[in-house]
Amino acid sequence: MQLQTNSNAALCRTFPSTFSGICLDWYNRLPNGIIRSFEEFILLFTTKFASQKRRPLHLKALIDIRQKDGESLRAFYARWSRVAMAVRDLTPETAAHHLMDATTNMELKRALAKRPVTLTTELEVGVIARFAWVAYPQANGQAEAANKAIPHGLQTRLDKAKGNWADELNTVLWVHRTTFKVATGETPFALTYGTDAVIPIEITSPTYRVTAYDEADNDEACLLDLELAQERRELATIKLAATKEQVAKYYNKKLVPHKLMLRDQVLRRNFRPDPKHGKLASTWEGPYLIREVVGANTFKLSEFGGIKIPRTWNAQNLRKYYCPN
Repeated sequence: MQLQTNSNAALCRTFPSTFSGICLDWYNRLPNGIIRSFEEFILLFTTKFASQKRRPLHLKALIDIRQKDGESLRAFYARWSRVAMAVRDLTPETAAHHLMDATTNMELKRALAKRPVTLTTELEVGVIARFAWVAYPQANGQAEAANKAIPHGLQTRLDKAKGNWADELNTVLWVHRTTFKVATGETPFALTYGTDAVIPIEITSPTYRVTAYDEADNDEACLLDLELAQERRELATIKLAATKEQVAKYYNKKLVPHKLMLRDQVLRRNFRPDPKHGKLASTWEGPYLIREVVGANTFKLSEFGGIKIPRTWNAQNLRKYYCPN
């Protein structure tokens, strides 16, 4: 819209109609009678807002940002991003490069090296996502068998009153943390605090350590246990590794290896069969081509037309396809 007039009153009435947001709030708070001419109006406006305009920063200002000792990742990124937003023509690749140099967090450095452009939202909340291999979460080495023990303990105690699980959760967790594990030969409680917990049954049916309790000797023994706790954890780690190796050896005896290679044709396990087919639905789909070997028994697939299949697939959910003659 163009306004062809030299009238002070018309200009002063028309100019505010273009305001919004903080400009409109500022205009509504002006005292009555402060605007006597359009020139004074423009002067007030430019004095308020022109001085608040951010000047573009040079890239050197971003290079000077460094994560301080003891500074959290979220606080560092908030400080770094304020400067990065003010740097003119900063590309995501350049920003990721300088962010990698500025941080002392090794997890962030590795994450930026893998996928630098997609981390902005994750960093703003102070969390970096970690993805397991699709459809086979054990492949990333982080599956917890303990998660099965807790629901089993709740089911045993609750019987039919399943809605009261919250009332029994602390008891089940206490049992889990004070029970010896075959893999480590220790209880989770002992690995955390360096000493074994006194369980309720030892109070009702006193054991030797309960009847022979002496406060002064107990305090001294607890301090000694804390000093030796790290050694106890290291021994448990060694035993855990030996147990895993023994289990893997037993499992591998029964395993018939089917080695998959690049460009092999494979069938993929169908986790969502068509409900129309019911129990007769096929449990495998394909064939597909292996387009990339990501890691041990982990692959990326594609269709024969070149269309890439999202995510990764473990060999546990693949079967070699032999093309009929």
